[in-house]
Amino acid sequence: MKTRISHASTSLLYRTLLLSSLTLASNTWASVTAEPPHYKDKWEVFTSDKERISRIFITPQGTNYILNEVSDSLYKTSRNNPVEKVTLASAEGYRNHILSRSSTLGSDTNMYLANQYGKQPSISSPDGTYEELVIYRLSPQGEQPELLLRTECQNKAITQCGFTTPLRISEKNNAVYGTRKDGNRSWLTQTSLDGSSKNWHEIRFDSIVLAQVISSDERQLYLQSDTHFYVVDLTSGTIISEDVLPPALADGTLQKTLTLTSDDGKTVFGVAKNKLFKLNLFNSVSPFELAWVKEMNAALDLALPPGRDIFYAWDENGTLNWVTKSEGKTIKQIRLDAGIKKILFDAASGWAYVLDQPFLANELRVFLLPPNGALNHVLFSFHHDYNRLEDADISVQDRVLSIGVEGKVFHYDLSYMMDFSDTGKTLSGYTLPGSTTTFGWGTGKACDHCPPRETGEVTIDNANTTMLNQYHWPLALAEHVNKNSDLLRIGEKDENGVIRPLASVYRNKIWVFNRYKDEGFNLEQQVTPQPETVSAWKLNAAQSGITAERDLAPGTEIDVTVTQPDGSKRPLPVFKVTRGSQYLWPADLARFINQQANLLNLPIAAGERLHGDELSFPVSYYRNMLWVPANADYTVQYRVKP
Repeated sequence: MKTRISHASTSLLYRTLLLSSLTLASNTWASVTAEPPHYKDKWEVFTSDKERISRIFITPQGTNYILNEVSDSLYKTSRNNPVEKVTLASAEGYRNHILSRSSTLGSDTNMYLANQYGKQPSISSPDGTYEELVIYRLSPQGEQPELLLRTECQNKAITQCGFTTPLRISEKNNAVYGTRKDGNRSWLTQTSLDGSSKNWHEIRFDSIVLAQVISSDERQLYLQSDTHFYVVDLTSGTIISEDVLPPALADGTLQKTLTLTSDDGKTVFGVAKNKLFKLNLFNSVSPFELAWVKEMNAALDLALPPGRDIFYAWDENGTLNWVTKSEGKTIKQIRLDAGIKKILFDAASGWAYVLDQPFLANELRVFLLPPNGALNHVLFSFHHDYNRLEDADISVQDRVLSIGVEGKVFHYDLSYMMDFSDTGKTLSGYTLPGSTTTFGWGTGKACDHCPPRETGEVTIDNANTTMLNQYHWPLALAEHVNKNSDLLRIGEKDENGVIRPLASVYRNKIWVFNRYKDEGFNLEQQVTPQPETVSAWKLNAAQSGITAERDLAPGTEIDVTVTQPDGSKRPLPVFKVTRGSQYLWPADLARFINQQANLLNLPIAAGERLHGDELSFPVSYYRNMLWVPANADYTVQYRVKP
């Protein structure tokens, strides 16, 4: 076994497309044929020329766990440290088999290994017979794994006995949960993380459980088979809800684990044969509420990007769909390749890393895909002259992309590539004419025959005269581009690296995503005056906007009064400040005024209006304006109580 780590600086391999390091394995050659441009640093981990890496797990501290599909051992290492091979000891006459797809890395950074433990193969049983299942724990500092659980298969003649879902780790419950298939039934096991006894150990289900998801408070576990669903109370170890699946799900075969969203802790998305579905779980109304089912031919898997209202779903043909969480509507669709295997996300930018590994192919690739799907490029490509690649995996940790294939793990620090560079150009401001003006913008290469990769437009309504000056419309355009572009940012970069738009004639710099800076991507804009239209709104004459000259103490009261055309005054309920910053309380007051106007049926509004009736509430001490009807004599006044 080789135990070495190679390291290469950016300067050495900055422009290379073909790595000079080639691995000779079984008289065949394997090579990296493309690697990410503009990576900050790169290092490689070698395990063995004979290994076929199946899973890689990397802790936030940089400890690497490398697993193979069929093995009784794993590898553990970290950068600049030697590779350590960890072998699981077997009793005489028995053998271990790591279930790499069920093993997992816990939030406590320990590695939890699911294993089959059975008799050695013989002439009558060449594949061996698995009689027991075991769970090991390996800490980053430990040299040998610790045995947490050994459980016997109920039907030892069934060689398919094994864990059917990945192990679930609950630090709140100090437990690891494993679901095993055994004959035509399943068992849920609970094992203490520290070896202490638990109040319950196993629960039996009369169907094969293929998927499970734990609630956000880690008090309940939802389990699903092809035909049934169950909800388990993890404190008492009892099944508190059990029923058959609705026909919309029961007629398909559940293929993947369920995925719990990070936004509300109650919504679950899943994949069944030719179907995507959404469940509302762990709520006070019902333990099972099927929100929607979406037909999708040859549906394969899904992935949830962080902090967004959509998820990605793909099929066996390599078609990738952007699907809304609320209604299951496909808002975008692109064709990548028929080998999409896994999608991970850069937490800061939302860009996706797509592992493409077609079945029976001798090449794998990793695509880089922006959230809007405007383009995609191959970041990494690996090729060998076998008949096919056995398996591969990717991991993303702190903007380091790790790719495990054959006997190597390639690590690329992409922190620089995923940042934005100054193009040397700025968004220059000038005073707009009094008419309504539309800014059409596009992002792409600066050439005559290159279509834009991104397009959009923003309209500055002449009713908001403040936005027509040379300082403010650049701010509105910059905010619109930053919200809708994955390739550009406009503004000034602060000390934390955040690019913020400004109300300025010259300070809004144009920044381009580093991956595409060498391709000349830039911002192009076209100004189009609109035909004069009579706006339904005008700025409030008495006070045109909510102007904050200072911070206010939480609890400060603000009176708002509306004067109607007949001269009568109508006060709104008193507004109490909760967020005292001069940038925050004006936005809160604007939202409050709109809410009360709707409740009291008053034709007034507050906030920033670019055109039409769409309002936003910017964090600003001057941009939240007060609006009254253009054809009626309403006025609004607010007063901060001393």
